[in-house]
Amino acid sequence: MSGDVCLYPYHIEARGLPVYLTGLGGTGYQQPVRRNEGYMWHQVLFCRQGSGVLEVGSERLHVRAGDAFFLPAGVPHGYRAEEARWDVRWFTFDGFAAFQLLEQLELERSQ
Repeated sequence: MSGDVCLYPYHIEARGLPVYLTGLGGTGYQQPVRRNEGYMWHQVLFCRQGSGVLEVGSERLHVRAGDAFFLPAGVPHGYRAEEARWDVRWFTFDGFAAFQLLEQLELERSQ
């Protein structure tokens, strides 16, 4: 994936699936994000280049090239670049079995 891309292949009929992709994308220059109510879908983000800061609750984590982080749906968070260029790629997902799957993978909280 090169450049800025955001795809939302979500279709209403997907709600019947145990797990389904709701979004996929990325940007070479990630803008600051602040979600006081969290996001509606689970998120996995991967840092390709540069560095940033992830804030979840009272935790502040530095994210560098090669790092990935997971944010469960509904968890308040924010992230911002530490450098002019922060290349971040992401995907989001949901589904009636998503919480059970995350629990089995021990991913009930941000990591």
